[in-house]
Amino acid sequence: LFKNVDANFFSSDFMWKDTDALASPQDRLLNMGPIWDFDLSVGNAFWFDSWILEGCHVTEQDPRGFGNWYTKMFDNPSFLSMTLERWRAKRPALEKFVNASIDTYSRRLAQAQERNFARWPIFGVPLTNYYVFASHAEEVAFVKAFLNDRMAWLDQAFASPASFAAMCGRHGAVQAGQ
Repeated sequence: LFKNVDANFFSSDFMWKDTDALASPQDRLLNMGPIWDFDLSVGNAFWFDSWILEGCHVTEQDPRGFGNWYTKMFDNPSFLSMTLERWRAKRPALEKFVNASIDTYSRRLAQAQERNFARWPIFGVPLTNYYVFASHAEEVAFVKAFLNDRMAWLDQAFASPASFAAMCGRHGAVQAGQ
């Protein structure tokens, strides 16, 4: 959803495994988390076309030679099928949750963002971002629009394995020996 530049095991991907002998077999699986580091996501970076809401970073071969583990996972038809099913199961509540969360956190951070930008007056200054805004309200509106538009795009991309292959560049076919 977030089109995070740091996805696809470029950085900030953490995995853990509970090795406690008393843990249930399910708890001894490889786990991902915690999730964090979204500063270069939601259209907020000028690298790798991340400002464009279309596209799937986690399915693209990384030209720098990083990770590409997710890329291989999406080549597995079972994983792809489970991903599309999970999107369809979670999607009905996602838009309301995303918009309510943005509104809630924007209200909670209202005073803090004023102090932040008084101390560091960076509005209108390009840093790592493709789009440059003149106010916090403009930033929040952009994030909300980006995520809502991205959900609509992902609805199309995640409609079927064929649409996923066409829109995200993966074909759900693991080659022999992989």
